[in-house]
Amino acid sequence: TPSGAPAKDFLGNDRDGSPDMGCYEFVLYSWNGTTNTDWSTASNWSTGSVPTASDDIIIGDKSNDPVIGSGVDVCGALTIQSGGKLTVNNGSNKLTVASLTLNSGAEIDISNGELECTGKFDHDGTLTMTGGTLDINGEYESSASSVEAISGGTITVAGEWDASSDDAFTPTGGTVEFNGGADQTFAQHSSANFYNLTINNSSYDADAGSNFAVTGGLTVTAGELDISTHTATVTGASDIDGTLTVSTGKYDANGSFDATGGNVTFTGAGRLELGGTVTSLGTFTPGTSTVSYDGSSAQDIDDFGSKSGPYNNLDLDGGAEKDLTGNTTVNGVLSWSADVDMETNGHTLTIKQSPTGGNTDSRLIRNPVSPFTVSVAYSSSSTTECFIPVGIDGDVRDISISAASATAETYTVVYTPGSPYGGAGTLFNGVPTGAPINSSADAAHVNNLYYYDISRSGSVNATLKLKFSGLTEPASNSDKYIMHWDGSEWDQLTSTGGSGYVTALATSFSPFGQGSGGSALPIDLVSFNGKCEDNRVDIEFTVASQQSNDYFSIYRSQNTTEWSVVGEIEGAGNTSTQMTYNWVDDNPMSGNNYYRLVQTDYDGTSEGFDPIAVRCESSPIDGYSVYPNPADGLLNIDLELENYQGDDVSIEVMDINGKIIQLQQVQLTRGYNHLEVDLSEIPTGVYILHFTGTRDYIKQSRLVKQ
Repeated sequence: TPSGAPAKDFLGNDRDGSPDMGCYEFVLYSWNGTTNTDWSTASNWSTGSVPTASDDIIIGDKSNDPVIGSGVDVCGALTIQSGGKLTVNNGSNKLTVASLTLNSGAEIDISNGELECTGKFDHDGTLTMTGGTLDINGEYESSASSVEAISGGTITVAGEWDASSDDAFTPTGGTVEFNGGADQTFAQHSSANFYNLTINNSSYDADAGSNFAVTGGLTVTAGELDISTHTATVTGASDIDGTLTVSTGKYDANGSFDATGGNVTFTGAGRLELGGTVTSLGTFTPGTSTVSYDGSSAQDIDDFGSKSGPYNNLDLDGGAEKDLTGNTTVNGVLSWSADVDMETNGHTLTIKQSPTGGNTDSRLIRNPVSPFTVSVAYSSSSTTECFIPVGIDGDVRDISISAASATAETYTVVYTPGSPYGGAGTLFNGVPTGAPINSSADAAHVNNLYYYDISRSGSVNATLKLKFSGLTEPASNSDKYIMHWDGSEWDQLTSTGGSGYVTALATSFSPFGQGSGGSALPIDLVSFNGKCEDNRVDIEFTVASQQSNDYFSIYRSQNTTEWSVVGEIEGAGNTSTQMTYNWVDDNPMSGNNYYRLVQTDYDGTSEGFDPIAVRCESSPIDGYSVYPNPADGLLNIDLELENYQGDDVSIEVMDINGKIIQLQQVQLTRGYNHLEVDLSEIPTGVYILHFTGTRDYIKQSRLVKQ
């Protein structure tokens, strides 16, 4: 037949291929819904037959809207006009179309099954999804007139995603997956968001063309997510098994972050903000980036091991301590943006310049783990002074180092409680007058509370500056000294005193401390010990002398971060007599109890000392009743207890990842206890019931929420 003409005429006769006069007849497939809503019923179509893959069709505003009703349906280009609606609601059914045009006022509703578009999806209408799959093998384009109501299901896209004008794309569930066989670009309106976003495009890129937000989780299964200069904000978990690339943009991970087996690559001065649990930053290429740990709960800092790294800039933010999990290096700037401590946990931090925003009593580097030493290495290549803000909780005891030349040199500083006399890091005993001082020294007293054990990798000398923190500062600068331990006694260096500090040039390296030629340093603490017997802790401490001492306070903590006063003892004012004090904690917590001694003068000035750890073991409490289990509303808990459990007891309901879903304060008294926990507001799933703040250890219990 002539090109474009049908093969048969209106009477059904075959055309013979000779030229025709007049108009050709074209078959126009349209839905009329005459019989019912079943796509596969021939009488529902204007042609009296079900469309084939070569037939372009139109769905208009009809009383019976089509529903995909057979296993596999097909058509060519599908246009849904205003008032028209297509429903896909059966998991065994699938409609495949060559292209899809959804006009303004038209609707597609997918709750089950699959709608596959092998070409472009031009979306100006309403897309409703509670389940099922929308598989777009070409481009997706939406507009300002587009409306979405998506709470479930999966949208897969192999082409471009152009939604920069669509401010209504705000799904509350479901997943968008980019799975192209070539590089893809996606753009999102500033008011829009993805719920779950998955990048699964083999070895190709998914390139952000705008800022974008993900209110669920983001997963890079394969390929690369390149956010370039844009900002990605992810509320849920980030799981990077492929590659995350950032140039000068920002990836803001508010949930957990795990790049185990993946790559995080910076090609410029981008930023990675981590607000949740960080399992691994994968193979990390830092560029000139900044990584910020800004979680409101305690966070582990990835040390990279031997994989990659180190950090360029590292920022500490949020509302809780940041924990080293291994030796960690910061090549750029270590900075503080909030009142949090870095806890080394026995590892070494290496820096190359003074940290910024820190060096205060609430922004320092400390070690909450016995023996409480803090190790920081300063890798120097200049003569610029480097401040190292080490200390104990609530008391920064910083030291600064200024190399004598720009020759590469590494100085390792180990802040150590106690005195080197009698063994590294031990408080001296039985010597009320203190550790031995070289007879030629002018100093009469040496700090026996803490010292700095410094070593160097080469031979470059350095000027040290020590702060009189936690000490009574001598009134005269001429009475301030830096003392150097030579293995048997303290030697005095040629020192220059200043307001709050003292400096001296060091030409050999080992322990250093502060010395005084005037009045004594604060109370001379000889020992501070504790032991647990029969579920009570006996505290004993000895002081060699006291000056203007009003009283002692004893603080207790379970985590060395949150402290509370549990006892006070009257001081002796002024005395040079060695005195021993005892105090009993009748209600210790099960497990580790940390105790800290604080001394307060008559003028209100306080001085804190390094904490000690005392462990109290008690038989775990189990066998209590949790019912009904599974539960769909109110959960009942019955316990029989031998002891009052304390004033700050809570029940935590945690998911299987350890995230606290619900927290409820309770009171547990001696004897029978009945508790009720309302689970009606949490999702269906498996949870762990955990008691916190209890004197005795109460075993966790597994529960199922229906």
